[in-house]
Amino acid sequence: GNADPVWTCLQEKAAAPRTGWCRLAAKTEWELSQLPGEEQQEFSRALGLETLESPSVLRRCLDLLDQVIFFTVVGEELRAWTIPRGATALEAAAAIHTDMARGFIKAEVIALGDLEDAGSMAAARKQGRVRLEGKEYQVQDGDILTVRFSG
Repeated sequence: GNADPVWTCLQEKAAAPRTGWCRLAAKTEWELSQLPGEEQQEFSRALGLETLESPSVLRRCLDLLDQVIFFTVVGEELRAWTIPRGATALEAAAAIHTDMARGFIKAEVIALGDLEDAGSMAAARKQGRVRLEGKEYQVQDGDILTVRFSG
């Protein structure tokens, strides 16, 4: 058949190192994202979409940039931060605020999945899922950090 020359060119360029590609029906996915959960699944299936691609676009970009996401919790709010893969807890603290890095003592660390399983930070602490790490700890993708610092 006749291949789309633009698409063929993009695929060739995407074969280069540290390059990626994905097809994304952006308008369709945006419209689906505006629907309530049950309707979203129903319409997705009707359109033949197994899963929405848009959430994975950020993940692919971060992988190409060799970045990981870590989280902090402020009250009820979960905040996401990006740092280079292999960054330490001290570098993560600096990404949040230089004063945190300057006075770094320790970081309480829990994986996001462990927090979800436990249901709350209090329950996670009781279950021993929260651990203390020093400034050389390499932050893992999906870690939740609570930085203890003086100052």
